[in-house]
Amino acid sequence: MQNIARQSSIALYFVDSKVDASMGETLVKAGAGLIPFMDENLFGYGYKGQVVISSASFSTFEYVKAAAIAAKASRNSQHYFFTTDQEENNYAGVMNRMYPVTNNRVYGTGAGSCGTPPSYSAAITAAVAGKKQGENETRHDVVQTIEPESGSWGEFTDMVYCAAGTWAIGFRQRVEQPCGNDCDDTALNALELLCAKKDGTSVNSITPHNGLWGDWSNVVRCPGNSNFLRGVSFKIESPQGSADDTAANDCQFSCSQSSNILASNGGPWGDWKQMKYCPSSSAICGFSLKLENSQGEGDDTALNGAKFQCCAL
Repeated sequence: MQNIARQSSIALYFVDSKVDASMGETLVKAGAGLIPFMDENLFGYGYKGQVVISSASFSTFEYVKAAAIAAKASRNSQHYFFTTDQEENNYAGVMNRMYPVTNNRVYGTGAGSCGTPPSYSAAITAAVAGKKQGENETRHDVVQTIEPESGSWGEFTDMVYCAAGTWAIGFRQRVEQPCGNDCDDTALNALELLCAKKDGTSVNSITPHNGLWGDWSNVVRCPGNSNFLRGVSFKIESPQGSADDTAANDCQFSCSQSSNILASNGGPWGDWKQMKYCPSSSAICGFSLKLENSQGEGDDTALNGAKFQCCAL
């Protein structure tokens, strides 16, 4: 290993660990001990590349988990990556197991040096698909989807996500104000979430659709750092029969460390529905809007509701 470290042409070191489930608690000790060993005997001798640590399957996941946890405290933490060796095309399964214990977004093939050509082909195909998902900001730390009560019309847009390592801290909303008796009211038309890291940096906004009518409010956010959106409810007008429907009129969010927040431009009709909350130790990290497309000469309602993804904190 020390000789390899001195070779400047080597950029990737793959640790194809020969461990099995029968090792029991020794798996954890072996995984935790691997990182200081690599720090001393590989990086300590000048290695500048990356290291991929794998185990055969989920049956030995505790080994990789222990190594991943130990790597967080290493001065070389950004050089360590983790996967399982022979899960073939189970990319989503690998990511969902790995993400909570790693600091890295891992685009593993799910197959190591012991696979067969067919399994390599399937694994690489899955990894390419996973890479594409990652570039579209798919999150692998989602713990639950919450869907507050909504209006009766519309279809859900594609889900959009805060970037990895960030969660929603605030929002703004697009609302069409009452336009009188001779026009078609729609009230709430769109939402935009504001995302940030726990220290308040990397602020960015996301929305799956900008809506059709109305004006945007100012951004309203939970005060301070590490104060994320964790609950949500809508103000919904019930169906009006032959009269003018508006469905969703307003939205409010619950902050994890402070009181609820609302924008200043909510519509006047409807009643507030029950607040839906993310599980403890999680916060809103993505959402999809329930939108009715323009009805032409018919009755428009625009935004009817939304569903939200909760990601582990």
